[in-house]
Amino acid sequence: MINQDDDHQDAQISFYSSSSASRLPYVYSALNEEAQEIRLLTILSNVFASEVQVTLQTHVFAKNTPLQYEALSYTWGSPKDPVDIFVRSPYSQGTISVTQNLAEALRYLRYEDKVRTLWIDAICVNQFDMAERSSQVKRMADIYSVASRVVVWLGPESDDSTMAIECCQLISSNITVDWVRQTMSPASTDTHWANKKAHLPFSGMELAAVSRLLDRDWFKRLWIWQEVNLAPEVIVLCGTNILSWMVIQDAVFSIYVKSWAQYYNIKWSHRRLLYSLCKGPKGLSLDKLIENTKHSVCSDPRDRIFALFSLLSAYDRLLTIEPDYSKPPAQIFEEFTRHYIQGRKHLKILSTIEARDEHSELPSWIPDWSTPRITTPFTRTKFSGLSKASAKFRVDACLEVFGRTIGTIEITEPFRLPKPGSRKSTSRNVSLELQRITSVLNLDGLLDDDSQSLVRLCRVLCANSVLEVISSPTSDYLSFQDATNSLREALRFTTKDLGSDATASMKPFINSVLVNCYGRSLYRCLDGTIGLAPKSVRMGDKVAVWLGCDTAMVLRPFRENQYRLLGEAVYDGAMDGSAFLGPLPERCQLVLIVVKRYDEEHSAWAWRFFHGETGIVSAEDPRLVDIELPLGWRRNSYTEGEFLNDETGERMIYDPRLTTEFLKSRGVALEVFEIV
Repeated sequence: MINQDDDHQDAQISFYSSSSASRLPYVYSALNEEAQEIRLLTILSNVFASEVQVTLQTHVFAKNTPLQYEALSYTWGSPKDPVDIFVRSPYSQGTISVTQNLAEALRYLRYEDKVRTLWIDAICVNQFDMAERSSQVKRMADIYSVASRVVVWLGPESDDSTMAIECCQLISSNITVDWVRQTMSPASTDTHWANKKAHLPFSGMELAAVSRLLDRDWFKRLWIWQEVNLAPEVIVLCGTNILSWMVIQDAVFSIYVKSWAQYYNIKWSHRRLLYSLCKGPKGLSLDKLIENTKHSVCSDPRDRIFALFSLLSAYDRLLTIEPDYSKPPAQIFEEFTRHYIQGRKHLKILSTIEARDEHSELPSWIPDWSTPRITTPFTRTKFSGLSKASAKFRVDACLEVFGRTIGTIEITEPFRLPKPGSRKSTSRNVSLELQRITSVLNLDGLLDDDSQSLVRLCRVLCANSVLEVISSPTSDYLSFQDATNSLREALRFTTKDLGSDATASMKPFINSVLVNCYGRSLYRCLDGTIGLAPKSVRMGDKVAVWLGCDTAMVLRPFRENQYRLLGEAVYDGAMDGSAFLGPLPERCQLVLIVVKRYDEEHSAWAWRFFHGETGIVSAEDPRLVDIELPLGWRRNSYTEGEFLNDETGERMIYDPRLTTEFLKSRGVALEVFEIV
């Protein structure tokens, strides 16, 4: 059923000079929310230079009532000097003000020989009706996912954008990207395109053009994440040039994995943002989505999570809250954190916290997502093993969690590292800083033969992110042996040596140090254990591991039995759950492998146990192999690594044996941490 706007009559819209004061604003007819109505506009055909005319209609919108339309993804642009478009109908007339960027897009979107129907928020939603805006925002995910395709408008041709698009198309035609394994393979006989060590064969002018294209404002918007990732098809429009979204994805992947030296004019943070956007949200948890979008732009801090809800898995979407713009951001962040932890039974979302002002009135366990974190999260540790969280939210805004204190910090020193990807992030500068900071912490014996101190330091600096932990034959990670050799060279080189070509082989290790250590401190505990912590850490702070939290946490004693949460940490020797279950058997290691879950279309990474002697990879923790599952629980025979409860129907990836009662019975000294 189709109802035409303004008493069900077609409304023709055209560009109209805003200098005429006699024209009143266009009056929208109300949408019927119960009938799930939306408005669609149709651009009438004509030549490019002619006046644009559009019909605006109201439609009943439902997934089982298919509508043929495209959805526009664009940047509103500056609100200065808006363009009025004039609306005529048999019964009324008026103008709608749109930004110049949208007014220009309408001309490029118009066909010469046929009409084109689109959903464009600035016109299809009454921007002066707050109730309608809130209602339509909640439905935007459905609007973009049901559209026949999404059209991305990057803007008109400028800054050699046609040259840049041709370069992107050339890259895409020569490589095939595997986003799960983060590798590319040749798609033509010219195999150098897929060689990450080979520079792209473009001139400086061409590289600059590509950089400017990828630096356009559209790529920086937060809401585009759902607009392009929910669509069945995406095309990109830049002036008169049209290309597929996959071309952009392939080009971004190639640029990201190849030498950064070619792209110093693209900020490191923006390169990571582009990479994450093009990789997409498949299989990502909310904390990783928050991290990947932290440099995206939005006008409302509440959108830091609201804009991500539609990208979550079906299970995680059940744990979201209703978007409510009447509540302040701090209240939204608190309500969501409570709800998510209680539903997910996991504390990893707290790893998004970085230390805030000690005088802040907010509890330290509430993330402040309005400010992007400086550090890069740790993703290759499993301090809690396969346990689920045991957490309680008290009425006095205190969070209680179970875990263990594993260290008290004796000495700490912040890293003085250049920003990753900057011109100063050289092997020379990083090596000199490693020499300085290890001297401050009095880490002796690092250059001794077969030094275990060097091995431990290397594991910490790499935050366990090495090839041996990523069990994939095509994985492109730094091996632990190569990392250790590079660390030894970095600590041994003189200033003169560090200017030579000998440092080229160290670059992968240097990049790993920059990513993991920038914005952090190196610490040593009373027992000599070393690790990485937030820059604000100081002597006397505690390192703790919690059930249901993949990373270690740094806590500051506050009052008796109470602590403030400073942020996540790396602590050598406990990254595989050994703080709760003891060490793994000899030649057994916790690794990440690619698996395909029963309810997911695409593959994802999952933790498994690799037995070096037999080569067997298993989801069963060898430290629990002799312990029976609790009554009612069994392993899911269809999905490895999942547990089912036949009595309750509950299904989870956490081991039901790892309860507080079970751990206490094994002599584990669990503590209750009160986080304020």
